[in-house]
Amino acid sequence: MKKPIFQNRSRAGLSAIEVIVLILMVLIIAALFMPAAQRSRGEARRVGCKNNLKQLGLALHNYHDIHEVLPFGQINDIRTSNSFPSNTTWALYLYPFLEQDRLHEQFAGLYDKKKSIDFPVKDTVVSVLACPSDPHGGKVGHAGFQGNYAGCAGSNLFGSKGEGTDLDGMFYVRSSLSIDNVTDGLSQTILIGEVIQTPVANFDAEKDLTGAYFFGWDMESCFSTLKPPNTKIPDSRYGEFSSNFAWIEHTDDETLPTVTYSRSHHKKGSQFTFGDGSVRFIANEIDPEIYRALGTRSGNEKVAGKF
Repeated sequence: MKKPIFQNRSRAGLSAIEVIVLILMVLIIAALFMPAAQRSRGEARRVGCKNNLKQLGLALHNYHDIHEVLPFGQINDIRTSNSFPSNTTWALYLYPFLEQDRLHEQFAGLYDKKKSIDFPVKDTVVSVLACPSDPHGGKVGHAGFQGNYAGCAGSNLFGSKGEGTDLDGMFYVRSSLSIDNVTDGLSQTILIGEVIQTPVANFDAEKDLTGAYFFGWDMESCFSTLKPPNTKIPDSRYGEFSSNFAWIEHTDDETLPTVTYSRSHHKKGSQFTFGDGSVRFIANEIDPEIYRALGTRSGNEKVAGKF
């Protein structure tokens, strides 16, 4: 019996052209899905930041329930390190309400004995104070752990050396304000906002104090709503400078006022904790007048439904 002229033969593999086409198809599919995956990761980090801010809001209210006031922004006057033995800031007083009792116990008895920059646990990172979206969040610098969340000092510049004691927000030098001091409405008054960190290697370590909770100097652990989130106007700090990071401006003139603005690594805006405990995203394009009003506690501005 003769074999048929044509026979079905099993193919040993793909041709070179087919392999190339297959690789191209995989690359195209990956390119299509990558932006979605990146958005998903970015959204997850943003949700993590929101949860941090919610915990901070709850901690502030728990602190208030016990002490009937909120913690002060920082203890020493601006650019003054000898008014009190310590240079503590608002965040340290929340440690017992952030499940950091053991850390707090290690420095609570040192407030009136030594500078907080010398506290033995200053380098311990507290994750709830670090934004997941900031690649340099949770940094440990010259002044110890530096976080991404700052107290709202109001709508103005902070002041120069020896000042910062009479601002229109909720946190400033030796502020001692209660919820009753908020007459604009808790849902229209910002308590906490975001700040960003610089890479350790790209900054003068002794001058990089943004979010330095253990060393209040120029109120770097507070921020102003004078300029909208992620403004291109640089922060102004005495003795601080950076050629790589445009948001920080150097000045050796102690008579010039200092200021820090809210910034984040979220797209198109930043997140904030309000007096009622809610956390809201504020876009960079917010009306500057409305944003300034949100920073004040008793300015009698009407901003409901406008942001």
